[in-house]
Amino acid sequence: MMKAQQGQKKSLNANLYKAQKNLANAKRGVPVAQTDEFSDLSGIVMGHVADNNFSALDNFLKEEHIRPRVNKAFYQWAIHACLTKGNKLQVARWFISRMSSSGLTPTVVTFNSMIGACMKMGDTNEARNLWDLMISSGILPNRITYNIIISACSKASDAQAAEQWIQRMIDEGIKPCMISFTAVINAYAKLGDVDSAEKWFARMQDSDEAADSVLYNSMINACAKAGDVRKAEIWLGHMIQAGVTPDDRTYNCLMNACGKTKDLKRSELWYREMLAKGFRPDMITFTTIINSCAKAGELEQAVYWIKEMPGHGFAPNIMCYNCLLHACALRADTRAAEHWHQVLTSKGLTATSISYNCLVKCYLMAGQPDLAIEWLNVMAKTKRKADAVTLQLLYRSSGEPTEDADGFPRVTVADYVVQAMRRGSSSKAQAFFNVLARLKIDLPQDVQQDLLVELVNMTSAIACSEVKSVSRTLTPDSVSTASTTSSNYTAAVSKSCNSDSNLFHWLMPGVRNVSTQDGMIILSV
Repeated sequence: MMKAQQGQKKSLNANLYKAQKNLANAKRGVPVAQTDEFSDLSGIVMGHVADNNFSALDNFLKEEHIRPRVNKAFYQWAIHACLTKGNKLQVARWFISRMSSSGLTPTVVTFNSMIGACMKMGDTNEARNLWDLMISSGILPNRITYNIIISACSKASDAQAAEQWIQRMIDEGIKPCMISFTAVINAYAKLGDVDSAEKWFARMQDSDEAADSVLYNSMINACAKAGDVRKAEIWLGHMIQAGVTPDDRTYNCLMNACGKTKDLKRSELWYREMLAKGFRPDMITFTTIINSCAKAGELEQAVYWIKEMPGHGFAPNIMCYNCLLHACALRADTRAAEHWHQVLTSKGLTATSISYNCLVKCYLMAGQPDLAIEWLNVMAKTKRKADAVTLQLLYRSSGEPTEDADGFPRVTVADYVVQAMRRGSSSKAQAFFNVLARLKIDLPQDVQQDLLVELVNMTSAIACSEVKSVSRTLTPDSVSTASTTSSNYTAAVSKSCNSDSNLFHWLMPGVRNVSTQDGMIILSV
């Protein structure tokens, strides 16, 4: 009797587990039939897939005892398995082709799965091909199809594409839902395009969709990205008037808006309001408020919030320490920057490209380019990749802003290199080009040409006797065309000289040849 009860209980538990699994799969859009019906075929089918042996797989599916089971449900299972286990898109296409040749028509669910996989991998061309194949197969996209594409565009911050797809959805007579509108509004919120986000919020309201806290938070976040604290607070008022309760993310967005405008006091005010409403701060809360301190250059206040974190159950992460390093950079406080770098490494954290950028900027702001270059060398040695901020610290191309993102006069390593070269010193130039090579950075042509001018003038002064005049600009003997990138640059000197070609080759790898003729140094690049 006891054994029977135990067996019954085991069977009930198994059925309960199976029901829960089917429910979970259904929520993910996977038909129930896919989950268990073909589990006995999985090993053989996926084995042939792994071996890329489609001939053997085709023969297996033609076997007499297998062929009756190769139905629509099987193909849906196989395609889903390919997409979820290694994103084998081309294999999924093989199954679709075989399915069609067997006289079975793929369903909208099949195409939705494949288009979703393409968008997840960023393969928009293949997604478009599948869309065309879907239409040519006589299968009309549904709301889920459009939402997959719109959401993928939103995640990629391609607001224009997201808007185009939702407009196409409307034009095709398919009513957008909350997911559709939220994706488009989020896309514009990420860009800080408040006007466009508000336009789609209004269209959502016109369609009788009720906004939730996620959508209101997106609107507040759009204002935060734009640094418009006043508008962010207006949207908080709209949220409360609509009967939607603000949550912890709402307050994080408001603090972020204040941080953008360096309004630290107001950021801390919203933090206190958050606590008063009964919400607990999370890691995003602390990162946001520490970042507000950093942007305002309030290093001591940033340190205060770092020390507050453990009391709330959080350990500062690399983002928090990077904020501290940013604050150090704005104050050109090299001693504090070195200290906090040591602290983060002692905590077992690994410095990122952002960390090194802050350290480089700190030493540049302090007028110590040699040490800035040393940190760039450490960055290269630790295999951290140079990003857009690194390039802005290294050089400034023509037409670029003279102020950095923090509103300070922009100082670059190249500026110090030029100053040193004008004093007749090549050591900084050597260190500069060494670090460029280690970071695998190619200089833009305008920056390279400016440095060539300084290099020619410097070496002319060193290598030529009785120099009476040196050209301060280089002029190309021939204009580069699309078919060739080779040009000769000349600098006039008073007398023929023996320039050190090794110096040019070493400092400027782009120089192919250095020669002198009739009182001219000729560089072929």
